[in-house]
Amino acid sequence: MRQDPTILCTEFSPLKMQGGMGYQSGKIMAFATGAGPDVFNMWTYEIASYVEQGFLLPLNEFIGEDGIRADGTRKLRADGSLDRNGQIDDDEARWEYWKHLDPMARKIATFNGVVYSIPPGAATTRA
Repeated sequence: MRQDPTILCTEFSPLKMQGGMGYQSGKIMAFATGAGPDVFNMWTYEIASYVEQGFLLPLNEFIGEDGIRADGTRKLRADGSLDRNGQIDDDEARWEYWKHLDPMARKIATFNGVVYSIPPGAATTRA
């Protein structure tokens, strides 16, 4: 916000519900109505579920594409086929931060070859 005063960060305050999953219900209801937060904490096991429900957007345009080198050239195997392994490798990453993440954190943040979160730590990821 200091660098760009046009950016306004506000705290997200979802509706709260009782029950075992109450901590999550307000966030999910907000996503369902299109009013969910842009940045939030989540447990790594939630990523696949959130992707399948359409609550997360791909981040590959910022991080890189599986099978495409950071310079935009295709990454090919010896047989000429596109070298896709379901992950964004160092030579495919356009964002330097991605290269410094633990390989397991990268794998957790990626679902079916698409990056959906930016891991800040071991237990949770930030989407």
